[in-house]
Amino acid sequence: MKRFIPVIFAIFVVANVCIARDPRRGYRGFLEVDNTIGRTDVIKSEPTGNTTVRDADWLIGLATTHGYQINSHCFTGLGFMLSLSGIPTLMLPVYADFRYDVRFGKFTPYVDAKLGYELTHSGLYFSPTIGYRFNCGGKVNFNLGLGLTVWGRDENDRKSSEVVTKYADALVSLRIGIDF
Repeated sequence: MKRFIPVIFAIFVVANVCIARDPRRGYRGFLEVDNTIGRTDVIKSEPTGNTTVRDADWLIGLATTHGYQINSHCFTGLGFMLSLSGIPTLMLPVYADFRYDVRFGKFTPYVDAKLGYELTHSGLYFSPTIGYRFNCGGKVNFNLGLGLTVWGRDENDRKSSEVVTKYADALVSLRIGIDF
């Protein structure tokens, strides 16, 4: 724990120095790099039949969201993400995004929730995030968030292409991005 004290102190200092501007009413866009890690169930085909194995998975993706800033706190928009997995898997969720920006003096946290459908594995995509918004000057802000990604999916039998099992995996996400 003693090793983390300087890091926590540095984040606190940066959070108090970097004041993010209030979002203005109208168009607002986001570009994020999404890093997600967790354990997922994977079906492995063997000569004796299919077996389910719990395996670590890491997904890295690029997401973009565009929408309307209703007031200085509420945003709603639509977006999509292209994500690749350590287990050779492509993810392509499309989602509706709801974000609430808070301002406590100089402290500018946010809460975000993405809800949609994952196209490549036919399942639910839900990803709530809490984070902090840093000012980069001008009309651009830097966002850093930590969240949870719930990924519902179907696994198909490789031989017959019929759905074998439905899964819901919960993974931890770190999002780094900008808004403009």
